[in-house]
Amino acid sequence: MTKLKLYKWKSLDISPLYFFPSILIMLFLIAYPILYEFILSFQQKLKGTYVYVGLNNYITLLCDDLFWHSLRVTIIYTLGSISLAFSWGLILALIVNEKFRGRILFRTILLLPWASPLVVVALGFRWIFHERLGIANYVLKSFLHIDPVPWLSNETWAMITAIVVNSWKMAPFGMIMILGALQSIPQVLYEAADIDGANAFSKFVHITLPSCRGAISTVLLMEIIWSFCSFTVLYLLTEGGPLNATLVLPIYIYKMGFTRFDFGLASAASVVLVLIMSFFTFFYIRYIKMRGE
Repeated sequence: MTKLKLYKWKSLDISPLYFFPSILIMLFLIAYPILYEFILSFQQKLKGTYVYVGLNNYITLLCDDLFWHSLRVTIIYTLGSISLAFSWGLILALIVNEKFRGRILFRTILLLPWASPLVVVALGFRWIFHERLGIANYVLKSFLHIDPVPWLSNETWAMITAIVVNSWKMAPFGMIMILGALQSIPQVLYEAADIDGANAFSKFVHITLPSCRGAISTVLLMEIIWSFCSFTVLYLLTEGGPLNATLVLPIYIYKMGFTRFDFGLASAASVVLVLIMSFFTFFYIRYIKMRGE
């Protein structure tokens, strides 16, 4: 019997075969669906069977005005979400990093949006922003005497509402990541800055931000990916409406596949989405490597 070569990792003896089941599961759950989607993007269903059509699906996709509209909406939605979520998370991290009574309880409460399921968040906010029955319009009318706002039935307000809900969901992740970086900053740096007469803004710009650069880059990348691939919140809030105002690329893919049953075109759009996300990930990894060097 051939002896397996064992690798030392800390104090454990680990055989390469121990990873084999995990690798099989990863290939089945990730690699196979991506490969099948890529193959399907070159096929089209004709007379009950899928036939090879080359780049026809990609050509149709690039000539589809609705695709370009959904891509533009996705970019606007992503930029709005990461701007608000990152700012929100950074401010919360700076607040909870200070020492005050009840800080642990406050941190726990702020993490609740991140821990809440997406379906619960989306349906909850759908009722909150309901034009006739929602508590948002009730507060505006009862206390501020403002006419009801069409949160989900107006094109502009629907996008704003979706961005706010998505940012509310993502902000705690940025808060906890940046908080970890803040707590790792040596206090001696701030003490030296105080001796030099630096004000709070100078310390924030020259000490806090550079020290949190790694956490900030990670938060921005993850928020870009999550926002660009966002489906559940937007679909349950607006289903891509009104008038396709919130038709982001994942909802476009869903409608092409499960409304028009054009799985070839939907797969082609999915491949484009994967390529866009790979672009961000590639440059992020290069950035991390450059920092390591």
